[in-house]
This record gives sequence, C-alpha cells and structure tokens, in this order.
Amino acid sequence: MSKMDDLISDLDTAAGMLLVASMKDETVRAAMEKITHVSVELGIIASGEGTEQA
Repeated sequence: MSKMDDLISDLDTAAGMLLVASMKDETVRAAMEKITHVSVELGIIASGEGTEQA
C-alpha cells in the first residue's frame, strides 16, 4: 500500500468516526462531507484518472 493509499484510508476512517456525530451536529456533518470529498478526489488522483472541476 502506498503512502497516498494510507492517507486516503486515514481520511475514510476519520469520516466514519464522524458519521454518528454528524447525525446530530451540522458542523460535524459539514466536516465529514469535506473529508469524504477530499478522500474521493485523492483516490482519483492516486489512480491516475485525474480530476474533474466541480
């Protein structure tokens, strides 16, 4: 597993840890959504597929 894969895994774990708290707190939900977005984008970059502009 590469360093990038390890970092993405850590982001995914953090998002999962925030899941329950996000059901009650909008700030936590927003943070979780940002973490998930970054994780997905990093996964795309790591796979060599590039990124799309939102």
